[in-house]
Amino acid sequence: TGTSVQFNGSDSTWGSAPGDPAFHSNQFTVAFWGKSDPQNAWRTPVAHLPSSGEPGGGWILEYGDDAYGPHALGFATFSSGGTQYWMNTPAAIDAEWHHFVGQFDGQNMILFMDGTPLALRSADYGPQLAPDRTMTIGANFLWGEPMNGNIDDVQYYDHGIGFSDIQEIFANPG
Repeated sequence: TGTSVQFNGSDSTWGSAPGDPAFHSNQFTVAFWGKSDPQNAWRTPVAHLPSSGEPGGGWILEYGDDAYGPHALGFATFSSGGTQYWMNTPAAIDAEWHHFVGQFDGQNMILFMDGTPLALRSADYGPQLAPDRTMTIGANFLWGEPMNGNIDDVQYYDHGIGFSDIQEIFANPG
């Protein structure tokens, strides 16, 4: 990857303007390159959540330690009514560069790492994204969970992209 943004794990983050219509599609793909400093707590490279209250109407892509083992990768969507769909996978998140993709195509959530699908889950309601949410890079404003590491080439699509497109992005970084 090229010139990346380094996050210090405490107070560095980027956020879109709340209500930015560019980030409010009920089908989406978010992709980025990340290199973390391994930690024993959940960390958020990218999210689309409110700044306070409940997570309804948003999504999050994160990593950390949980029942799946150290440094598992997680992806969640939250309906505006409070329904949640989580999926985690025991991906080896280390201090190397990896390409991550979280996708919701209107029916399924798919989680990719380095061009390979790791998990698929049906999510029959859709995220029903709330218009006042903020897309953040480096943390989420709801729970904090700051990223400690580097992020590069964040891409957001307002639809689910094809498997061959995901492999192309992985094979030809930014």
